[in-house]
Amino acid sequence: MVSVNINHVTLTFPLYALEHRSLKRRLLSLVTFGMVDSGLKTQRENVALRNITLKIQEGERVGLIGANGAGKSTLLRLIAGIYYPSEGEIKVEGSIGSMLNISLGTDGEATGWDNLYLRSLLFGINRKTIEENLPKLAELTGLGHFLDYPMKTYSSGMKMRIAFAASTQSVSNVVLLDEWLSVGDKFFKKKAEERLQMLIKEAKILVIASHSRRLIERLCNRVIVLDAGTVVMDADVKTGCDYYFGMKEIEK
Repeated sequence: MVSVNINHVTLTFPLYALEHRSLKRRLLSLVTFGMVDSGLKTQRENVALRNITLKIQEGERVGLIGANGAGKSTLLRLIAGIYYPSEGEIKVEGSIGSMLNISLGTDGEATGWDNLYLRSLLFGINRKTIEENLPKLAELTGLGHFLDYPMKTYSSGMKMRIAFAASTQSVSNVVLLDEWLSVGDKFFKKKAEERLQMLIKEAKILVIASHSRRLIERLCNRVIVLDAGTVVMDADVKTGCDYYFGMKEIEK
């Protein structure tokens, strides 16, 4: 069974406080070989996630909602294995397809073809499968002869086509999305949305972070509300959305 199990996870990042940001102190420290303190000395910690315990099972479509800085993207990166817990443990059963930074791993000096290949390798796809998939990926991008050009000559929309095509070429058991991807012009956007819908339909688990109530209600059957790195509500979609978006209306 495909599942995501997060057990009493806390995630912290070190912060280095600049108590004395004076340029004069920095220069004095340099010329006196450290005899005058530069003031860069205090280390603190930022608790990004605090004592999170969640179990996500096969068939669940989970929407993560909360204000900016609540921990939504951090939780997605934790599930993806980008971050490791400072405390507690996380176990994911099943393959993960994360679209958290779809432009990662591209090379501006390489051609579009090469970047499709490189990004596929980054996702752990074997070379034989990549070579079989390349014609379909090229067709999806709709870039034609531009695939022969270095990626540094591309517009931002063209680069996103390359990244999106490579990132969505295989179905994963667990799909992670940080907001709904909107890439390219209206013609490519239609193809991209159809492809995303297919991936979500085939996935066993979906976890998506979004500020859109309409999107959460359309895609999800469970809502987790985060605030300051903690889970404040874990409920059905209506209850969770009413709670969070109702609070936002009150704040206005």
